[in-house]
Amino acid sequence: MEGMGKLNILVTGGNGFIGSHLLEKLGDNVIALVRPTSDLSRISHLNVEKVLWDDYESVFTRKKIDLVLHLATRYIKIHKTADEAKEILNSNVLVPSKLLEVCARNKVKFFINTGTFFEYKESAELLNEKSERQPFNLYAASKISFEEILKHYSNNGMKCLTLRLFSPYGEKSGNKVLIQIIKAGLRNEEITLYDGNQKLNWTYVEDIVSSYLDSIKYIRKMKTMYDDFNICSDSCLSLKEVIPIIENVLGMKIRARFIPLKGKEIFFSKGDNTKTAELMGWKPNYSFEEGIKKTIEYYKERLE
Repeated sequence: MEGMGKLNILVTGGNGFIGSHLLEKLGDNVIALVRPTSDLSRISHLNVEKVLWDDYESVFTRKKIDLVLHLATRYIKIHKTADEAKEILNSNVLVPSKLLEVCARNKVKFFINTGTFFEYKESAELLNEKSERQPFNLYAASKISFEEILKHYSNNGMKCLTLRLFSPYGEKSGNKVLIQIIKAGLRNEEITLYDGNQKLNWTYVEDIVSSYLDSIKYIRKMKTMYDDFNICSDSCLSLKEVIPIIENVLGMKIRARFIPLKGKEIFFSKGDNTKTAELMGWKPNYSFEEGIKKTIEYYKERLE
């Protein structure tokens, strides 16, 4: 990474949607923690050392780790069973807390965490880092819980920060709703969507990746031991506003059918990235139209 010096970096969740894009930019001196059941197809072309989670302590015995980028997570929007609750809490609180303890014992200097906009209480106002937090689901509550634990470790000599992501989208993002809409359009299939009036800060993956790279530069000169930042685009669009943009890029109509919501949903979530721009120097470079065009090109190639 140009201008960042040589850091030995440990990445969790590197085989995921955002993590795989990030690994492509990090270059040498990177180790990716993966689970035995992980799908490694997103990173199979990369020359990155991969270590199983069960064996992660061995990494610290043979190599000095300077920085951890923590992207691994277990996302279940609305859990339905005690086992699912246990899975969320284990993956998002207990396991990374154990990793933090190992980092502290091995004097890791920096830890960059990944949060979510679901942590904030829904508001018609812009959401900044000081906005009230009221977790939308257990997943968001688990993220808040881990952040509090992270602050404890930051009080003991490890510089830590959290990047709170807003509605990521882009290539290799699995079966998220924007990808479902794109695929339905490419296949000329009808798609059923809930409501369609929810306004979200869709944030393109390349912008999110650049925020991690900027945060690596920032944390090395950070004057405090802990900080948090919103990572969000400047626009807020509903699905009903998104579909005509996708149709324009595809050059075809999308057969979308909207039905009433069956459960709770966030209807407005627009983040304020002022603090991120002022302190970290990060701003999104892609408009929604630019990001969705690149995303459509990626899936169009794979569905033809």
